[in-house]
Amino acid sequence: MIISLMNTWAIMDKRRQALTVGRAVLAPFVYVLLTMPIFLIVSSANPYWQRSAPWWYYTLGIPIAIWYLLLLTMFFRHLRGNSRIEEEQRPLWRFLLIVGNFYSMAYYWYRFMWPELREP
Repeated sequence: MIISLMNTWAIMDKRRQALTVGRAVLAPFVYVLLTMPIFLIVSSANPYWQRSAPWWYYTLGIPIAIWYLLLLTMFFRHLRGNSRIEEEQRPLWRFLLIVGNFYSMAYYWYRFMWPELREP
């Protein structure tokens, strides 16, 4: 299945790839906006949550962690092949992508991937 997804990715043109990555970067923000009300509603209804959260609440973070690792791998591959970024700046961008999390990924996408869409 993963090989099939990789072949599909290779067939897509650059515009569709960049738009897909843009949507993938925005997905964690939507995920947080959707899960935060669940946490607030359940925690206000149950004062026990103020001391410790139930086991199932921690499982909500597993998909987002996997999503982050997949995006990080994809951004590192793009960073390695990007000729617009100077060699001296690449370690800084690697650091920012790891530490800055989804915020720096969104900025990197806007700064370096989005302009590729406007090129003929």
